[in-house]
Amino acid sequence: MAKKKQKDGSKLNKFIRRNILAALLLLLTAALLGGCGQKTGGAVSFESTRFLMDTVVTIRLQALPDSGVSREELKEAALAALDRMEEVAAAADRYAPDGSSDLQRLAAAAGSGRLVEVSRDIYRIQQGVLSLGRQAAAAEPLAEGMVDTTLGPLIDLWAEAREELVLPEDQAIKAALALADMSKIRMVENPGEKSSGEKEPEFAMALEEKGMSLDFGAVAKGYGVEAAWQVLKDSGLAISGIIDAGGNIKTLGEKPSGGDWNVGLTDPARPDRLLGAVALKPDMVAATSGDYQRYAEIEGLRYHHLLSPADGRPGRYNHSATAITADGFTADYYSTLLFLLPPENALALAEATAGLETIIVSAEGRIYVSSGLREKMTWSDDLGGLALAEV
Repeated sequence: MAKKKQKDGSKLNKFIRRNILAALLLLLTAALLGGCGQKTGGAVSFESTRFLMDTVVTIRLQALPDSGVSREELKEAALAALDRMEEVAAAADRYAPDGSSDLQRLAAAAGSGRLVEVSRDIYRIQQGVLSLGRQAAAAEPLAEGMVDTTLGPLIDLWAEAREELVLPEDQAIKAALALADMSKIRMVENPGEKSSGEKEPEFAMALEEKGMSLDFGAVAKGYGVEAAWQVLKDSGLAISGIIDAGGNIKTLGEKPSGGDWNVGLTDPARPDRLLGAVALKPDMVAATSGDYQRYAEIEGLRYHHLLSPADGRPGRYNHSATAITADGFTADYYSTLLFLLPPENALALAEATAGLETIIVSAEGRIYVSSGLREKMTWSDDLGGLALAEV
């Protein structure tokens, strides 16, 4: 097949597109202005950034008025939160150079029948995916199995296709899909000691079929954001702020200037422009999945990284889906799930799920907004040809 040029045209542009413009949620009102550790209008603030989980992660913190919190305390809290997120990222890394991550060791032992000791984080992520999957399927039958952590071989297949600009063969897609089955993940939680006195692994997992591998790309970032937020909460400091991890944004406490935090929604067709803004309450998270975050154009069509277990191909129903809820992991899970469902079904699922709101931009150019957000949206004068769906 003839190869087409990727839209980016250069490695630098590819980095910018994937890790800067990839964020569908952009911070509109920066309550924490100024540089790292500066005083802004008399308030002490601190900001730190790392590249984690294939995106730029920034934590912005500000001491509450008259709290006495120092710059050094803000710095210590922010770096501890980033360290915690980095810990999650390391465990879930499928491409660590030394092959030592939990997911790499699980893949290496797949089909051997051998249990592999894993971290609490990896165990809880998989456990959470299974739990949320049951909850979602009970509300919407089409949701069953749509967020599948055993898509590792399929994800690798499409990653190579985007790199080489050559579509995978149908048979290769079928073979990769045949390895996707979360019922073939064995999970053992067994704190304690063996009769010999040797300590048992507290958490262990095994993949029952050779060639299987796990990929937590749909949920690990949200889990990491939540873990980082918990570190900040546990610090006991009187602070407020934002954790901004690309398409995942979580607020910490009250906005210093009062009122809701305002988070922007990017136009999927024009990533440098905003469709509008949504008001976000304290300690809430907004996570977005979109078809322009990682993609390549092959034979005139865009092929992105969000794959549907239904057919093993990139989802085609929507351009973006934003999930808003109180928990980072849950928001990340649902942003992927809602993206992969027909927009009407996705909206119905959000309406049926307590504590979940959504904004969906469909492939047909309609914007679907769940009932709990309709009064909290501020729309741009220019929607770029998109129209609000009547529901």
